[in-house]
Amino acid sequence: MLFCSMNYNIKWYILVVFFGVSSIVEGQNGTLMPDVYDQFFQNYYLINPANTDTSEIILNMGHKSQIGIFRGVRQTYFDANFRIKSKNPNARQYVGVQLFNNSEGDFFSKNRAYGRYAFDIRITEAYYLSAGLSFGMVSYAFKATQSSAGGSDFTYDGSLGLWLVGRKLKVGTSMQQVFQKTLTPIGQTFELRRQYNVNASYSLFINPYIELTTHAWYKYQQYHKNDFQLAAIVTLQNLIEFGGNYRYQKGVVLVGGLKDIHIGTSRICIAMSYSTGVLNYIAKGDNAVEVFLKYSK
Repeated sequence: MLFCSMNYNIKWYILVVFFGVSSIVEGQNGTLMPDVYDQFFQNYYLINPANTDTSEIILNMGHKSQIGIFRGVRQTYFDANFRIKSKNPNARQYVGVQLFNNSEGDFFSKNRAYGRYAFDIRITEAYYLSAGLSFGMVSYAFKATQSSAGGSDFTYDGSLGLWLVGRKLKVGTSMQQVFQKTLTPIGQTFELRRQYNVNASYSLFINPYIELTTHAWYKYQQYHKNDFQLAAIVTLQNLIEFGGNYRYQKGVVLVGGLKDIHIGTSRICIAMSYSTGVLNYIAKGDNAVEVFLKYSK
């Protein structure tokens, strides 16, 4: 890979240009948003391609099923990230792949597939600055029924992101659905409207055995209401975790699981969440169960 051989100064130049370009691009009208998972904080690659990690290999998988008034709507994703080996401890590179499937009942499905690249650079003893991008394809398909014909369409899509990563604090910004393409599977046009995200997380130890991590996610899409989520997760002895996620006007989500199950040099994380409907002022009965699995080495 050509980028892998670039020197330190060139990467800094690309980082500055990358931020400038992503800030001045203007949005247009549209109606569709990227899939949203209640446990977004378990895998920030869902929101920001610049997310980085010290592990050599990370495999993430999530599945969300609606069990309330929207029963039959299912979302599944698979995400793999690999750190490129390097002798430079102050600059690291990563490649990854993401696969998404969203089945809205038996007749309508949305699929996405992306490749991803990210790198980070140490800027102080405590902080790294990272940048990333992803590019892939999106397809929308309607199955044929006795009363209507089916159809499908696909187009390309991508996202850009930046992260400031420290031991306790992480702050990031990203832009999804950068190209604002449209799809017309059966005569109806769907627009992939550009979405802007701002994320932050902060961790602190209450005592040597209890850690509290908070996560905040603000997102904006033109002509849509702003959205906000705030999560707090408690971890006991780096193993048992529990907490909640408040989704603005959409209710409270309860979360619980096991953070780090060590198997040799590998680690496994398992978590489940339940969307309770408490404080949900938009769609009463919009309940969902979500499962998250992670393997890292």
